[in-house]
Amino acid sequence: MGFPDKAMVKRYESVCHPSRREAKMLCLNKRALTRNYLQVRKEHKDEFGWQGKVGQ
Repeated sequence: MGFPDKAMVKRYESVCHPSRREAKMLCLNKRALTRNYLQVRKEHKDEFGWQGKVGQ
């Protein structure tokens, strides 16, 4: 499917932010998707300027 654009990344992370309990459960239910996303994010870290975590 290719790497998501930044808006999609933002939406994904707002849904999957670990401080939100129900969102965390949703992410756990989508474990494979999350794992794939994190792997892709790791591979593209330099391209998108991420330093370990997204945001500031």
